[in-house]
Amino acid sequence: MPATYIPAAASQLRRYFNVTPPDFDIGNEVAPGDMAPMIRMPQPGDRACEQAIFGIVPHWAEMKITSQTFSLRSEVPEGKPVFRNAYKRGRFCLIPAECFFEASYEHGTRKVRYEIAHADGSPLAMAGLWEFRPATDVAGALLSMSMFTINADEHPLMRRFGRPEDEKRMPVLVDASRYDDWLQCPAEEAPAFFRQYPADRLIARPSPKAKRKQGQPSLPFI
Repeated sequence: MPATYIPAAASQLRRYFNVTPPDFDIGNEVAPGDMAPMIRMPQPGDRACEQAIFGIVPHWAEMKITSQTFSLRSEVPEGKPVFRNAYKRGRFCLIPAECFFEASYEHGTRKVRYEIAHADGSPLAMAGLWEFRPATDVAGALLSMSMFTINADEHPLMRRFGRPEDEKRMPVLVDASRYDDWLQCPAEEAPAFFRQYPADRLIARPSPKAKRKQGQPSLPFI
């Protein structure tokens, strides 16, 4: 299950998602607790790209919860209270990414990091859930997001990643032709999107970990 990814570039957001990029420095790699672009539909038929923290933060939680809420299992999307409100309200979003990272243990005792991307070079659209935390006396209003994941034990590509003894998981990826369908999807229809993405449309290549450039250092008002 990926915990880090490279967000889609501003040019990709315009070309592939038809949105105006948010004006902030997102860094070169996103990890839980970082700010990153998120695409949602605040009004019917009107996509918007906004700044959100990676890892859902409900109004009752502290910021450190992002290390546990950056992903949720598509099999039980309402299983945890932290996700329940957003899921029931159908707060679905897209998390645009150039690629995401996974660890391979096929090289003996040496763990090798791989990046997984679209074979055709277009950005990925990870299916996500978003939440809103109103402003308080000490902090501004906050958008947060989490990615849906699905079992990948039998996926031709993604079953190769992760520790041998662990269940294999992968992000739920949305096809470009269905972006708006997902963003406007009623909660009861969401499971139709929870499918493995075709392996022949993805590519994996070794990607040694470089020094990570930090993204947005503070939590802005929205």
